[in-house]
Amino acid sequence: MTINANFDPSTKGGHTMKQPVSEYQKYSGLLTEVFSKPYSTIKVKAIRILKADGTYNLRLHVENNGTLEPPLEFPVDELRTKIMKIKNFSANFNGVEIAEMITGINQFMQQFQIPTIDALDKIGWHYDTANNVDYWMSATGIDLQGTSLPKDVFSLSPAYDGSLKDNIAFIADYITNHGAVAQSILLYGFSAVLAGYFRKNLLLSLSGKSSRGKTTISKLIISLFSEPENDKLSKTFNVTLNKMAESLNGINGAAVLIDDLSLAPNAIKKDIDGMVYILESGKEKERMRTKSFDRDPAVWFTSIIFSAEEPLLSLCNPEQEGAVGRLMELDISPEDLFTDATEANKLAELSHKHYGLMADEFVKRLIANNTLDNLSSLYDREMYRVKADYSGVLARVAQNVAIITLCGELLNQLFMFNFKIADVEKYLMSTAKDNLDNFRISQKGNVIMQTVYTQLIEYARKSCPDENKGLTDHVVISSKATKAMLTQLQRDLGYKPIEVKRALKEGGVLHSNDGPYSYVGTINGKSFRGLYLYIKEIKETEASE
Repeated sequence: MTINANFDPSTKGGHTMKQPVSEYQKYSGLLTEVFSKPYSTIKVKAIRILKADGTYNLRLHVENNGTLEPPLEFPVDELRTKIMKIKNFSANFNGVEIAEMITGINQFMQQFQIPTIDALDKIGWHYDTANNVDYWMSATGIDLQGTSLPKDVFSLSPAYDGSLKDNIAFIADYITNHGAVAQSILLYGFSAVLAGYFRKNLLLSLSGKSSRGKTTISKLIISLFSEPENDKLSKTFNVTLNKMAESLNGINGAAVLIDDLSLAPNAIKKDIDGMVYILESGKEKERMRTKSFDRDPAVWFTSIIFSAEEPLLSLCNPEQEGAVGRLMELDISPEDLFTDATEANKLAELSHKHYGLMADEFVKRLIANNTLDNLSSLYDREMYRVKADYSGVLARVAQNVAIITLCGELLNQLFMFNFKIADVEKYLMSTAKDNLDNFRISQKGNVIMQTVYTQLIEYARKSCPDENKGLTDHVVISSKATKAMLTQLQRDLGYKPIEVKRALKEGGVLHSNDGPYSYVGTINGKSFRGLYLYIKEIKETEASE
């Protein structure tokens, strides 16, 4: 982790980042004074940063009259070259002073008098070398014994502000005042804590036209972990899939918002299936990494919430039902989330006033109540219960819904919330079933296009030769001939006439001007009524999960 020497921890992305005083005090109390500028209040203080790869950085702070300036950070073995940048700080150190500084730093390091803290390059759960959960670090830090840990407040890390009591109160009111849709969305946010612990990823897509409250509820979810505008957790689609995956690295239990599908590059829009697969897998593919391969693949485990006007599942290949198993999609109406605009505005205000408190408190209460040790067995029991009545794709959905329902039960116990768990479970599973049914309807349409469409083209030319004489980019079939052909198809293949017409329409090959499926006009100088079909190549698809 390298911190820009000009980094100001009070600002981030144009938004105020209020660093918690208590965390700042813990951090500053660990700093070791390695140099004092003569005849001034200026001092240089140091701390070592242990990085994920096992190497160390040295971080120096200039303290002027008790106030720390932004840090200068560099690898320990580059002390003699990189420390020269300290000349750029307000103290204006000369060469002699820098030489004394180097000597002092080396002496302190040899005597192991410079404390070490972990680099905060991950948000949420941190794992040991055996990939077991080791501690939690988000807006605050806590180990598995419930002990508060010093936090690197000068990294781009989650912050907190406001009143925990007030935060709990307004969330409790919101839960009580709204039904299964709003409660499900909120639980997806909270469930990031459990997803990170179980090393899983939960994907939720909120679709619907603008001004339906999708962004407001999403910002509320981010506020459970940090300030709503934290760009580590609140993102847009305006990046490549490579960059999106890279930006998720190290997020292990803090919910992430990816907003506004309209900003996405065409490569993402054309391969939503691929995006869903990668993000749900929680690991960047080797081929996605930079050419230099100078880093390990990005890894993440959390809840990812998409916000888009167009349903993401509608952009997926209907032959790949696995998308339904990996992505929960909810069609949102304004009344699902807020009683009126006043409530929505109030919720947005509260999310920016009280933030970074709830997720940390959830973890603390899980530890204090000895729930963490039993979390895996609780999940196994809940998973088998929820998935008992399902198979295939829906059984996979049920495994994720079990995390949601378990999270709701735990929150009800630990915070006295009033999540309606049975209603949430019923709503999510019924929605998943509807999404799967829609997929299969689309699948049937594809089959019809691949098996029937070419037959209709041939039939048109044979049964209606006069009407189709000289036509090159389309064919027509009279109403009488259409009825005969579709009746035969129903006898032979079981496709209803309306199913065939709908598939042709959705496949973009049926032109109509008289109702949804019929064309009326003049063809080759004669009045015509019937089917009007464009001629185009139909590519075959391969079914897979």
